[in-house]
Amino acid sequence: MTLGLLPMETGGGYTPPGVDDFKWDSWFPDLAWLSWLNKPSAQAIIGAALVIALWLIASRRLKIQPSKGQFLAEYVYEFVRNGIARDILHADFRRFLPYLLGLFSFLLVNNWFGEFFLFMYPTFSNVGYAYGLAILSWLIYVGAGFRKWGFGGFLKKALIPEGVPGYLLPIVIPLEFLATFITRPSRSRCVCSPTCSPDTSSCWCSWSEADS
Repeated sequence: MTLGLLPMETGGGYTPPGVDDFKWDSWFPDLAWLSWLNKPSAQAIIGAALVIALWLIASRRLKIQPSKGQFLAEYVYEFVRNGIARDILHADFRRFLPYLLGLFSFLLVNNWFGEFFLFMYPTFSNVGYAYGLAILSWLIYVGAGFRKWGFGGFLKKALIPEGVPGYLLPIVIPLEFLATFITRPSRSRCVCSPTCSPDTSSCWCSWSEADS
């Protein structure tokens, strides 16, 4: 008689973690209009609703002497405002602050889902969500550049770095074009907050950037 043996020792068919753990079936496969809904997409919806609700609640009944909840909200706001937006975008940071604050909060909540016992799965483990937000941020970056500097002006700032000798431009311009419009959106996976500056023609991930 054998007691206390692990399933793999008794032929129990133990399956180690793998890529299949990131594949989720639809919750409503028979409903065409809800066939897209699975656990990660449901968490993204819940995360968006939580972010909207929390900031609406935090912005009500503000006091000169803040409560604990108001203090926490102001701490997060100031971190994004001063540590991300203003330090990177400089004079134009106010226009992009609502987007960056919402993006930071959305990513933070969805990453915390991995620690919460009801979910135990971070939404952005499905890399498509991270790629989608990175591409969205890149589109905002390019759109803001074209709006501020015009088509030709933005291309000049993006493709011709200051101080480059003229004889190097035939080499530098194609490389800058690939870096700005091709490799950046295809290679960057912003894990936290993708932050871009149309003034300096630069884009960063505030926490980390990884190759695909």
